[in-house]
Amino acid sequence: MTIHLDIIQTLAVAVIVLFVGNFVKRYFKILDRLCIPDPVVGGLLFSLLTLAGYSSGF
Repeated sequence: MTIHLDIIQTLAVAVIVLFVGNFVKRYFKILDRLCIPDPVVGGLLFSLLTLAGYSSGF
């Protein structure tokens, strides 16, 4: 299954991932002390979610 997104949808997904990274970083203070940026945290979570979806066949 392939998901096709246009530029606006891609931008919306990127903004959502950024906000999720910001939320997770506020929840886990160790990430803030280690100076890990919000986009890295959100991108890592998104990549793990994508890996889980790919591995399960979704």
